[in-house]
Amino acid sequence: MKRCLLDASVLIDLDLARLLGTAAQLDHELFTVDLVLDEVCSLDARRLLAEGLDVRELVSEQVASIIDLRRVRTRLSTGDAAALVSARHFGAFLLTGDARLRQAAEEEGIRVHGTLWLLREFVHADLLEPGAPPRIVDELRAMGRRLPKFPDEYLRR
Repeated sequence: MKRCLLDASVLIDLDLARLLGTAAQLDHELFTVDLVLDEVCSLDARRLLAEGLDVRELVSEQVASIIDLRRVRTRLSTGDAAALVSARHFGAFLLTGDARLRQAAEEEGIRVHGTLWLLREFVHADLLEPGAPPRIVDELRAMGRRLPKFPDEYLRR
């Protein structure tokens, strides 16, 4: 089972594509932390929880690490710093669409994926038909989400 921390950008993508319930069916431990959820004012937290989103509260050790990280990486938001620190704390992959956060996490040795990877995981778990991810990505891009075009060969294992 893969442990994956969802950042704000991936949460927004899942919400817009109405796939949070699908994500809850995946045989992965998907979660976020309270500071990341607080960063996304446009999402209805109660609905996300009802659809199966696991939200963990930060512990004091993580808060101290977030403060330290923000001193070094001043361009990360508090939510992004919380995502990075929490991914490291829980030994999780970080799922993000944010370039700065992705780069910071990779520099810290944290494995990083994004929305396209998650869509591929849905297909491999038979939760989506193989033709669905390119259509979903096109729909998200039409809503203003910054995602690359879904490569056909990406669905191959």
